[in-house]
Amino acid sequence: MNDIIESLKEIGLNSYEAKVYVALLKKYPATGYEVAKLANIPQSRVYDTLKILEEKNIVVSENTKPVTYT
Repeated sequence: MNDIIESLKEIGLNSYEAKVYVALLKKYPATGYEVAKLANIPQSRVYDTLKILEEKNIVVSENTKPVTYT
């Protein structure tokens, strides 16, 4: 797992972005809460990270209640 995260960091993602991306590969669609738990990062940071990944066109949010990410 750490090898994948390190490889993602080499191509330009930071640590949180890489962890969130790997978490979404494990389970999708997923809510921000689910992603935070899977990625083992603070829930307060997961939403900012998901937004950044969405701006980079790596993650897609779905207009559901609650919002889910793929």
